[in-house]
Amino acid sequence: MLKKSVVKRKIFFLIVLISIVFVVFEFFALLMPRLFKFSSKSAIFAAKLSLPESKLLLSELNFNSANFNSTLEGTSKKADDVFDVEFDGNEASLFKTKEAASVVDFEPPFLIGPPRIVFSQTEMQQKNKGKDGPILRNCYKANGSSGKIVELAKTAHVKNLTKLPNSVVEKANKTQPSFVFDEKSAPQVLILHTHATEAYELKEQNFYSNQVPSHSKNVKESVIGVGDEIASQLEAAGVGVIHDKTMHDDPSYNGAYDRSNQTIRNYLAKHPSIKVVLDVHRDGIQNEKAERIAPVVKINGRKAAQIMIISGCDNGSMHYPSYEKNLAFACFLQRNLEADYPNLTRPLLFKYKHYNQSLTPGSLLVEIGSNSNSVDEARFAGWLFGKSLAKSLKKLKK
Repeated sequence: MLKKSVVKRKIFFLIVLISIVFVVFEFFALLMPRLFKFSSKSAIFAAKLSLPESKLLLSELNFNSANFNSTLEGTSKKADDVFDVEFDGNEASLFKTKEAASVVDFEPPFLIGPPRIVFSQTEMQQKNKGKDGPILRNCYKANGSSGKIVELAKTAHVKNLTKLPNSVVEKANKTQPSFVFDEKSAPQVLILHTHATEAYELKEQNFYSNQVPSHSKNVKESVIGVGDEIASQLEAAGVGVIHDKTMHDDPSYNGAYDRSNQTIRNYLAKHPSIKVVLDVHRDGIQNEKAERIAPVVKINGRKAAQIMIISGCDNGSMHYPSYEKNLAFACFLQRNLEADYPNLTRPLLFKYKHYNQSLTPGSLLVEIGSNSNSVDEARFAGWLFGKSLAKSLKKLKK
């Protein structure tokens, strides 16, 4: 009997000890970050348990998405495996103030992509003045409703809007781009914006307002910010890049392409090493029901604006005889983008347009989303595009 009572006491004390350890763990995981500094572990842990304080935790968390990305880069780790990473406050923080955090709906920290752009309450109020029509979100894929669809590879397609036979596209798809990538420090890529004031919604919206202009000189809202994301990924991969931020459409759209033409010529004269010229825009999509469309796809759990590459074609009057070289590069890039991120692109558009593409055989116009996409969706798409472009160019080494 004596031995049984000793065993019972030991079991009792063991249960008490385990309970104490569990309580202490919960205290440090959820309560201590309030008094000291927060970690991604406590925020994600609270989010997983759907606790009410999860939003408060993240609002006080100085989360730097860029640092978190660099921790995960090149590893097979998931966020759950990197709980010991701490994030100190700085200018790139996801949430900068409690006011800013209240604007943003709670989401777990992004695992890839650029830090989210956060707007103040005042900025949000200025941009939300009415509900003139709905915004629909759609993932565009190839269909034969208009134009001739040419398959380049799995999920990679071209919409041929010219009178040329599809064999022209098929030939370009089998043709290697006419230039080679040089890993020297000299610039290889020029990014610019003929319509630099083209802008996005500040956050994901279900309705649009006609009182809110779709253009802005604020680079946080416009395609210039998307260009920054593309450039940052090229730089990170060791690709020489210049990002020109001239607002060629200010004060007027008229003559914008003439002005950007001169900008490109100036850079090519100064840097003959430039082989790729990307004119980055955003689309504007609205149907007959006055519904605006935001082309979107989910990549690794985060929404990205879909991308559309446009490669021009000479109709005999554009002084653009080398269009097939540009088309070959466009097909090459379209295939690689879809191999890296399926459905990130809408079908490549091949049509009778010039868009200054005769200046180099690597000149393309790139539409990142539409005016109904959020800034975050657009910048994430630019980030993905930049990563894939860097990989594609390195396949063209000497």
